[in-house]
Amino acid sequence: MTRHFCIRLWAWSCLASLAMAQWPAQSGPVLTVPPSPVSILPATDWRPQHIHVLLAGDTNDPSVGKSVDVDLRNLDRLFHELVPQPWQLQLYTLRGDGINKNRILGAIDWYHPSSDDAFVFIWSGHGAHSQAGHYFHMPNGDRLYRAEVVAAMQQRRPRLVVLLSGSCNELAREQTSRPPCMSQRLEVEKRQNIAPIAEQLFLSPRGIANINGASEGELDFCNNDIGDYFLYHFCRYLRENCERRISWRSLVAAVSPRVNALMQERFPDGYSHGITHKLYTKQTPRVWSLPRENQGLRDRKSTRLNSSHIPLSRMPSSA
Repeated sequence: MTRHFCIRLWAWSCLASLAMAQWPAQSGPVLTVPPSPVSILPATDWRPQHIHVLLAGDTNDPSVGKSVDVDLRNLDRLFHELVPQPWQLQLYTLRGDGINKNRILGAIDWYHPSSDDAFVFIWSGHGAHSQAGHYFHMPNGDRLYRAEVVAAMQQRRPRLVVLLSGSCNELAREQTSRPPCMSQRLEVEKRQNIAPIAEQLFLSPRGIANINGASEGELDFCNNDIGDYFLYHFCRYLRENCERRISWRSLVAAVSPRVNALMQERFPDGYSHGITHKLYTKQTPRVWSLPRENQGLRDRKSTRLNSSHIPLSRMPSSA
């Protein structure tokens, strides 16, 4: 018993000696470095908001193709002027041979807006209405009904759905080209952050903005200089009021008479259709729905951040 105890004591002494050799005693006081303080941020449900835009137009059409091209370029410039931060704007354009019903719906399905984002689709080209509603006329003869577009956009579950179109709203018949008219273009100073009017229209309300440039039984006029009358005045109004916070209702109230005035200025005696000889004397934008204004308005500083956010993905070329 004593022998076993002595052997254990000797082994313990050897281990203690080795430990002391590896960690010699310090001559000075032992300094303890406190851990770095941890900043605890208050809980919040905030996340950055984005504006997703899909532009589409039949630029190959022999009668209105040049006018459509003016619209697409003007709208592209407008959104990049009002939303200059790349992380906040995702914009893609379908034109030329890329225009058909499946391609447009497929592009809409590709977008993945969050529940706080705005999703915008703008069509420039031929259109008409039938008993099933207003539709966009595809180059191959297919009909893309605006109700289909709204439904596809709603499936992405964004905060706001915006569907704007510059197209005729007559009972289905062939469209004709329009004579040109001259108008001055606006020069806009380059900005650093999102314009107040864009923040108010696209990031504050919830619901659906669904507007066409002409009401039932009317033609939507356009020309090769300024493009579609409605889309032209939509862009012009946003540029003129870029520093203001305007509601969709106020925008429609201001733009509608401008569109009609431009049509009547160009055709003071009305426009006679070359095929049906029907006389058209007005063009009034058609509003199917407007969003609920200022629903859950977020901190305005939230959309004026630096570019440290993760950039939005690009539309694949095969989309």
